[in-house]
Amino acid sequence: MIRGFLPGMIARKSGHIVAISSGCAIHPMPYMVTYSATKAAVTGFMEGLTEELRQDGHDFIKTSTVHPYYIATRRDVMEMINPR
Repeated sequence: MIRGFLPGMIARKSGHIVAISSGCAIHPMPYMVTYSATKAAVTGFMEGLTEELRQDGHDFIKTSTVHPYYIATRRDVMEMINPR
């Protein structure tokens, strides 16, 4: 998606890329290894992209990574990890 929209943002000299990661990217939880790893990858990707844009002189394109906290969507998972 970013690869598709980034050239237009560069041409317009304006844009904002927002990615949704997770609190698991910052503080991984047991039994959520795969989820934590993929969310850490999103965070790392965005950090790298931000630096590339800056170094290439495209710092007019803003980036944000959202790290929401855990949401109790499955009771069995929430009881297993006990995030408190």
